[in-house]
Amino acid sequence: MDSAGVFFALGASLCWGTVPVIYKLGMGKVLMEKMNAIRSFGFLASSLIIYRLAGESSMGGASWVILVGLGLAVLLANVAGDLLFFIGIDAVGVGKATAVTCSYPLFVTAISVLLLGESVTLTAISATVVVIVGLVLLRSRPVGQEGGSGAIFKGVSASLGAAFLWGGSLVVTRWAVLESDLGPAALNLWRAIFFLPIAWGWWGCRYLSMGNADRPDLFRTDLKSWAALVIAGALALSLGGFFITRAMMLAPASLVSPIAATSPLIAAIWGRLLFSERLSPSQMLGVVLIIAGSLAISI
Repeated sequence: MDSAGVFFALGASLCWGTVPVIYKLGMGKVLMEKMNAIRSFGFLASSLIIYRLAGESSMGGASWVILVGLGLAVLLANVAGDLLFFIGIDAVGVGKATAVTCSYPLFVTAISVLLLGESVTLTAISATVVVIVGLVLLRSRPVGQEGGSGAIFKGVSASLGAAFLWGGSLVVTRWAVLESDLGPAALNLWRAIFFLPIAWGWWGCRYLSMGNADRPDLFRTDLKSWAALVIAGALALSLGGFFITRAMMLAPASLVSPIAATSPLIAAIWGRLLFSERLSPSQMLGVVLIIAGSLAISI
């Protein structure tokens, strides 16, 4: 067992479990498309620093086809998928949204079966059932709660959409890594380079589609939101991604996956401490089932 691999896996889990809290703090009145654009600066700046510190020799080693694939992965996961994740956090809270998105390994398996011809194991089928049961429990309302069923449906649906897009992005990224000589820091930097114009282009289109009376300032927002979103971009997209890639290189996947997948529990703890988000016993069981099923299919 490589202790460095465990360290990097714990680092990824801490990043991914803390970032949803930062998103929640940075939301305020900032539109979600604008949030995505702002965090692109944190992603690019931190990726450049990590690339320099990692000492990787070149950004080359990938054909234009690979680079197009990485651009597509960024569009799927870091733009469309994360926007759905923001909606989920806003609707059902940090802990629930993060737990639902933890189901993304199920979508990775499904996409791999359909596109890559991989076989389905009994473990995968059982894990799918466990996750579905967990999602049903998570959608249930706590005892005494009168309203909010619409918000729960919206939040869970948006979080599932994010998990689906993240899963598709992982399949594309896995293909890019296998077919190129890019190191983890170079791969992350390419993603950051693609992400900035895509995110700002998306926000620009959203901005132009709004009426003049409803348009906020294209760039300006409060300093607290800017700081929170730039930090979130650095942690989630750059540092977390680099940590998990390094962990997989240093320790077995059977060790890394369970450690990294504890991020929903970290997010739930932060949500309880900072936002007083509460889960009923059945919803807590749902969170545990989602995490357990996702771990079973990942190992």
